[in-house]
Order: sequence, then C-alpha cells, then structure tokens
Amino acid sequence: MSSEVETARANVSLGDVRRLLIAIPQDEGEQKAIADHLDALRELIRAKEAKITALQRLKKSLMQHILTGRMRLSPELIAELSGSSDLKMSGGV
Repeated sequence: MSSEVETARANVSLGDVRRLLIAIPQDEGEQKAIADHLDALRELIRAKEAKITALQRLKKSLMQHILTGRMRLSPELIAELSGSSDLKMSGGV
C-alpha cells in the first residue's frame, strides 16, 4: 500500500489563456446593472442562509423539548407527520 499523496493540477499555458473569449460589458451602465443584480443575489443568498440557520436552531430546540418530555406532540400532529412523504420513518411512529 502506497503512502504517496497524488495531486492533480491542470497546466494552463499562455496560449490557452489567449484563446479564451471573455465577455465584457459594453458600457458602465450595463456593468452597474450586472453588479446590482449580483448584489441582489448575494443578499437573497444571505437571507436564505439566515433562515436555514434559524430553522436548524428551532428544530434542535424542539427536538430537545420533545426528547426530554418537556413538550408533547398531539396525536393529530403525529398522524399528520406520519402521512408526510418527507418525514416517513421506517417502522412507523
């Protein structure tokens, strides 16, 4: 068994770079519109990541409350969750 570490790195020559076609905005207005759109996308991603983090914290808190018995699930909610295709568990609830 070899203990060598193999790495792969593509070699890019100056000729390869010269053959690349790079789109450049026609004017400053177009460049600003592109930048504004990218800023809006970054903000949307940041908001989605914050929401995911908040939901993960909520899930963790709810799980702790349920598993320690500080909170009980109603039979109706258990039945509803059991019927959900996203939450099916092997062996049932």
